[in-house]
Amino acid sequence: MSCSITVSKDGNYIIQKVTGKLTSEKSIEYNIESHKKGKELGINKYLLDFTEAKNIDSVFKNYQFAYTLMRDIPEIDQSALVATVLKPGDRSHDFMKILIQNSGLNGQLFTDMEQAIEFLKNNDA
Repeated sequence: MSCSITVSKDGNYIIQKVTGKLTSEKSIEYNIESHKKGKELGINKYLLDFTEAKNIDSVFKNYQFAYTLMRDIPEIDQSALVATVLKPGDRSHDFMKILIQNSGLNGQLFTDMEQAIEFLKNNDA
């Protein structure tokens, strides 16, 4: 598993590109790093490119990620706007979609990169 963190060309959002098998432990580590960069640059919008990442966590671990880990870590910006792009047909993130909607996190899942970018451009965090 690997992660690269960059800033969009227009400077409006942080891009987090993850490849490999995704766990909540690694995801939190990557999110902390991304949110620290966002805070340094005054950016609170994030594009998570998971088109080459597969969620391998259990239902419990996904639940714990959305309802506990993302809420209890001070480095995570609770007001951040997040667009997550998945590979079409990848069902490994389905439960996370429900958790994002129900936990009050400010984000959506997409299978089209351009739609995700438009979501970030057209919405405030």
